[in-house]
Amino acid sequence: MLEHNIRLSRAIRRNASTSARIRHGEIEGQATAPRVKPTEDTAAQLLDSYLATATQSKCTVQEKVWKLCQALFPPEKTGVWQWQRTQDMGDWLREEVSNLSKGKVGRGASQVWSLLCVGNVEEAIRVANEEGMTMLSLMIAAALSSEQMGREDCAKMVELWEMNGELGMMEDDLIKIYLVLAGRSHAEFLRKGKMVKLNCLEGLDWLQAFGIHLWYINWGGFLEDAVDSFTDDIAAGRAKSPESHVFEQLIRLACSPSHQVEAVLDAAALLSPNPLDAQLSWHLWSVLRALGYNTMTPAAEQRLHMSYANQLSSSELWHLAIFVLSHISHDQCRSVAIREVLDRMSLTARSQQYEKILTICDVPKEWISAAKFIRSKVELSSSPLKLFL
Repeated sequence: MLEHNIRLSRAIRRNASTSARIRHGEIEGQATAPRVKPTEDTAAQLLDSYLATATQSKCTVQEKVWKLCQALFPPEKTGVWQWQRTQDMGDWLREEVSNLSKGKVGRGASQVWSLLCVGNVEEAIRVANEEGMTMLSLMIAAALSSEQMGREDCAKMVELWEMNGELGMMEDDLIKIYLVLAGRSHAEFLRKGKMVKLNCLEGLDWLQAFGIHLWYINWGGFLEDAVDSFTDDIAAGRAKSPESHVFEQLIRLACSPSHQVEAVLDAAALLSPNPLDAQLSWHLWSVLRALGYNTMTPAAEQRLHMSYANQLSSSELWHLAIFVLSHISHDQCRSVAIREVLDRMSLTARSQQYEKILTICDVPKEWISAAKFIRSKVELSSSPLKLFL
């Protein structure tokens, strides 16, 4: 996917315009090794390009990550952007949980609850009608309408049932439906003389549990509200913990800019079976950096660049490795790292590879000459040995 970063960064050299449609980076330090510094203008472009590449390459996991980023980080934060982001996040969750194993699904209220657990409200209402549960279907429609009154009516009705002891006479899945529509994730009530603790999130995947909070419990609120109430249920042991999954880390970062970017990138690295694979982490860093999340320390960023560059160098993708190293912020560290790669590649590199580096990275020509000189010295020193052999 580095071709997208390179394409956009080359555009700034072809055209000095500061248009948001062509700028990927600010080129600094022309006297030494130029630094590529991501800017906020191109995050949307990068995301579109990364998603297209992941889709074409059938990289399902990365495709999910980039779609989530598009939902969480809108290019413009104007008007009702927070409301729209909440809707986009809800749509992403529906697509994600639709692939989860549904297991055995009963009929009646159990079937309606199963449909609500994957965010399929329309189908839940249809099934409730077909099963003769007219009041339930009407309550679902009313509670999730734009009118706050429907939600308040549902909450009052649940409170009345609790006071009258009628909850204990209902089946659990039916109670769960009414509870989440009333903005609650749990309840305690008497059933046949025994106190019952009903947890609406029990047995659900963490994405489904978060979906319950986003789609129903915090209906009409923002993403931050769902994250807060979901966090409370995790702390109370009612919801399954995401265990620092990259999806969760991205959601928390979107809601709290002070959230550590390193935590997001570390979680992204865990998606690969290879613990040394820095590809997704680096590209995710480039998007987040372009979005303005610049809380990583220079040392942490440098470790990321070095790790990905080493991975590329091991495949002899020298020009890409140097392009990645061009993002190191410290001038001397950047220069040393790039020159080390040039020296390492000098023993096997072809002239076309040097031309790519000069075109893409704008490193000083003197450094290329020095690297070639090293190869000449090695070849010269080995010549007598070749003659002897």
